Amino acid sequence: MSGRRFCGVDNYGVVAAAIAASFLMQGCYLRHRVEEIEQSGITVAVGLPQSAAKETASSAEVEESALVAYKDQISNEIVAYDKLNEIRVEATSANVAEREGKIEIAFEVEVPSLLMDSRWQLRLKPLLLLPATASAPADTLALDHIYITGKRFREQQLAGYDRYNSYLGSILPADTSATGLFAYGRQFSSFMERHSGGNSLGADWESARNHYSKRWLIERNSRLIGQRSQMYGRFVKEPMTIVGVRRDTVVESGCNSVKYRFVEQLAAPVGRKRIELLLQGAIRGQGRDLCRIAPSGRVEYYISSLTSLAKRETKYKLQIIERNIADSGSLNILYSPASAVVESGLGRNAEELRKMVEKCARLAADSAICIDSVLILSSSSPEGSYRINSRLSQERADSLAAYLSAELPAEMPRALIRTRGMGEDWQGLFALVQQEKGLPVKEILATSAISNPERREALLATKGYYQELKSHIYPKLRRSLFKWYAHRRGMVKDTLHTFIPDTIYMRGLEALLALNYDEAATLLAPYRDLNGAIALLCTKRNVEALELLLALPQSAERDYMVAIALSRRGESSAALEFYRSAVNLDKRMEFRGNLDPEIHLLTNKKY
Repeated sequence: MSGRRFCGVDNYGVVAAAIAASFLMQGCYLRHRVEEIEQSGITVAVGLPQSAAKETASSAEVEESALVAYKDQISNEIVAYDKLNEIRVEATSANVAEREGKIEIAFEVEVPSLLMDSRWQLRLKPLLLLPATASAPADTLALDHIYITGKRFREQQLAGYDRYNSYLGSILPADTSATGLFAYGRQFSSFMERHSGGNSLGADWESARNHYSKRWLIERNSRLIGQRSQMYGRFVKEPMTIVGVRRDTVVESGCNSVKYRFVEQLAAPVGRKRIELLLQGAIRGQGRDLCRIAPSGRVEYYISSLTSLAKRETKYKLQIIERNIADSGSLNILYSPASAVVESGLGRNAEELRKMVEKCARLAADSAICIDSVLILSSSSPEGSYRINSRLSQERADSLAAYLSAELPAEMPRALIRTRGMGEDWQGLFALVQQEKGLPVKEILATSAISNPERREALLATKGYYQELKSHIYPKLRRSLFKWYAHRRGMVKDTLHTFIPDTIYMRGLEALLALNYDEAATLLAPYRDLNGAIALLCTKRNVEALELLLALPQSAERDYMVAIALSRRGESSAALEFYRSAVNLDKRMEFRGNLDPEIHLLTNKKY
């Protein structure tokens, strides 16, 4: 039995104790190294590659190799990975161009040898600092981490996983046969044969199976399964992280400084012309952070975008204002058959009446208009006498007018209310029949050829579907409609021409400045102006953009964008001429061209 226990959890306890002792032996060494780092104040350096530098403080050639990793922040994929010899550059800022809503930033990270040790892991976290704008607070964007892992640290990580996998291997699978590893199979089988397969035992069969089972093995296996999470934490002191880590390099103690170059593609921050990059980090060992290193210096990136050429003035459109105003609203007031009484408790009458009263109250309270009249029209369904139904519809209009007069505010004189009975609503019947399923629409519409409404109704009454008409369609024909007529106070002429902000255009401009280029191109397309051309260029619709730009009056901004459109089509000589024209019209375009990669490539090309 002791041998069995040795193969169980107790054996792993001995191993864990040995690991703990090893950790204690490293403690003194690590404390000494950490104190050395904290006293020196040393940290990592972050800078710009030579090609990205705008302002250079100093430069010196370095023989170390640099690792280059290109990563797309949006797709989270490594695009390329290279090794090269590089010139060390210390720079404070660089210019980056926004294209299609993205920017690409390049930076170098240099880690001094003092921060690298075989016994620990250096974890670096690049941070992008987004300054506050008028519409957004300051924010921080964390990029994927950079790990520099000591060789012995990695070996201990892997050893921990090996020990945990060995532990998992000692657990018997869940589908192990109950009469196999968990039972004394031969003895149990003999017992079962003597008792005809156990059928004669009844309830004692369960007792027999328990008697011949290896209960100690079942209990041990259950215990191992229940302790999996605990044992993972016991063996795997430092889990190996993949998600959120851009690079994990294994090094040994005593190696020279290491330098990395990264190129990161990410969504351009809306409304921000400048962002900053810095690095924070910590040294990890023995299952905890041993110390944090001082933050690195900062690198600034100035973002150049075609949207900076956008015209941001408010655009206005002509609006013709009529002196006279008219509006209408349908009231679904239900009436009982042959009744003109307004019953607030019938159907949704209470809600419909409330909406009518509120509408009239809003009109009366509007100081800009003067109400001339309110017209109430009512109709009836066609069953019964046409003459009686015509009178009934007028009575319903009068009854509704009386109800409205009692509820109206004092500002609206009752004399303004007029009524009209519309009689039987045959047009409404034909319209509703076409929306109803299961009715012979063509047959019912054909009755419109009968000029006498009473004969028409009599014919419908002979049909099998008549009861459905009376129960589903006719109640909807007993309805009222109200119209109001007014004029604008102080307005003498019948029409007034004025200009108001063009909300559609301003939405397009807002989308353009927010880098929502597809939406901007759609909204600005009808206006055919410079902002629409910018949206087309930013969605790579270069042919459309060029056609639009050449139709616009000449300006520095127009010629600059024509140069970009022509350059994208491979017409470099013509593009250069338009760029020179833009510079002649506005000297600031030369400075902007130096920051724009497409123009910079154009001006440095040999012809």
